[in-house]
Amino acid sequence: MIPYATIEEASLALGRNLTTLETLWFDYSATKSDYYLYCHNILFLFLIFSLVPLPLVFVELARSASGWFDRYKIQPKGKNSFSDMFRCYRDVMKMFILVVGPLQLVSYPSIQMIEIRSGLPLPSFGEIAAQLVVYFLVEDYTNYWVHRFFHSKWGYEKIHHIHHEYTAPIGYAAPYAHWAEVLLLGVPTFLGPAIAPGHMITFWLWIALRQIEAIETHSGYDFPWTLTKFIPFYGGAEYHDYHHYVGGQSQSNFASVFTYCDYIYGTDKGYRFQKKLLQQMTGIRSGLPLPSLMEIVAQLVVYFLIEDYTNYWIHRWLHCKWGYEKIHRVHHEYTSPIGYASPYAHWAEVLLLGIPTFLGPAIAPGHIMTFWLWISLRQMEAIETHSGYDLPWTLTKLVPFYGGAEYHDYHHYVGGKSQSNFASVFTYCDYIYGTDKFIRTINL
Repeated sequence: MIPYATIEEASLALGRNLTTLETLWFDYSATKSDYYLYCHNILFLFLIFSLVPLPLVFVELARSASGWFDRYKIQPKGKNSFSDMFRCYRDVMKMFILVVGPLQLVSYPSIQMIEIRSGLPLPSFGEIAAQLVVYFLVEDYTNYWVHRFFHSKWGYEKIHHIHHEYTAPIGYAAPYAHWAEVLLLGVPTFLGPAIAPGHMITFWLWIALRQIEAIETHSGYDFPWTLTKFIPFYGGAEYHDYHHYVGGQSQSNFASVFTYCDYIYGTDKGYRFQKKLLQQMTGIRSGLPLPSLMEIVAQLVVYFLIEDYTNYWIHRWLHCKWGYEKIHRVHHEYTSPIGYASPYAHWAEVLLLGIPTFLGPAIAPGHIMTFWLWISLRQMEAIETHSGYDLPWTLTKLVPFYGGAEYHDYHHYVGGKSQSNFASVFTYCDYIYGTDKFIRTINL
């Protein structure tokens, strides 16, 4: 509960006026206990479990009627009737009433213990985003090992087999599980906030986003706008669908959100073999039908993100002593770059930086037209980045985290000793790994 009687008292304690959001939060929460605020999660979970999968029900029914959505259905032979989906929802609500709801009601002391706060000031958007990233990573890693336990002989036969009744999952199947599984998987969900406790609003948002992500992962559809197309190492519906398709004997694709644990511990080999086989059968194609505009855009986003991340690390290596003296110094002959300096480099650098460019199409092959467009856009972006001009219409003004000419120009200006601004396209790697500290200090 907020320890201030009035907004004026809160402003005096903070030494500043409340923001609009803080004023709204004060008006809503000032007279409510922390326990009451915590119990909002019961309402949020009920609404998420009930409403978020609902569009997928209409998609499934429309697919049965017209077949139009078959192109996005991961297991097109699997069909779910309205009665099947309603039965799943009914069983989920039983679990919600008997387990999830009561658990929320009695678990408040744990929230007090880890000191989730509900007062002022509200967390900044940056703080919320950082904590959510931590929560997702902690949950993902611990969930992976709990999930692997569920696929032991005892764990599967006694607990996890219920969740696997749906070999072609639907959205409502995300929370469909044995009561013991619901309790055990609550531990990874709670562990992040326990390690890095934040504000009650962040906690609400975390619980909501985690459940929405689980529903999307169990949707059974791989739409062009799914997060798999935009976030590296995100599993998504197609990845998790393989786990359900294989069933109880599955020792693959245990990932909760991201796929890195499966990759590190070798539990995605079956899935990768299947993907490799399909890629060999398909590959980059040149025939009909042509890709849709949405498919082209989604693949280009994937290509840019993959290229950007791998290019970052190669670029950092090129700035080690040996890499710079033997290879990269040629490119840095231009301390004040011009457009033509973009491809000006040692032959070994041209070959090395070709790997990130080709990696995206290798991972997510598309049509030859998409490949042409990708190569063209990547080179035009590189030329713009080396233009030496920060014009009013540059993409820096329109695209978040886009580096652009001004950002990369600093890298050339500092020269060979530069350990800053390695970004190829976007700046998030520099921000995450702390290699933009110098330019951020200058901007401050």
